[in-house]
Amino acid sequence: MKKNTLGLFAFLALLLVAGAGCAPTEVANTNPETSLTTEPLNQEQIPSDDFAITANATEQKGVVNVKWTVPIDMNTKGGFRLLNSMRPNLDQIENPFWYWFNGTVREADWKNIPSGKRYFRACQFSDNKCVRYSNEVEVEVK
Repeated sequence: MKKNTLGLFAFLALLLVAGAGCAPTEVANTNPETSLTTEPLNQEQIPSDDFAITANATEQKGVVNVKWTVPIDMNTKGGFRLLNSMRPNLDQIENPFWYWFNGTVREADWKNIPSGKRYFRACQFSDNKCVRYSNEVEVEVK
């Protein structure tokens, strides 16, 4: 009887140790429409006049038209992220809303934006991160 009890305890202990490796762990939000990791500004990320956006609320409720220009020598192979938040300083916000666009796109209508004050900024995307930011603009969405 003692052998069976000892064997049962050993089995339960092994099951407990093995099961600990299967415990759920905290997973980072990887939804590409709601997550973005940004780096603090460094010299390469300082906004310049030649990488700039304009954004205007349209007459249609919840729609903002955004256009951006880029310098001729900018590497656009990684595309762009267009960032949108209720708070300014989009280069420092951990999870602004964003859309990715290929390197040939220079205009977009962003739909279903809640009414009120919103901030927009574009970033040059390369190596899975924003490497350069445009200016930031404030828009009052209808």
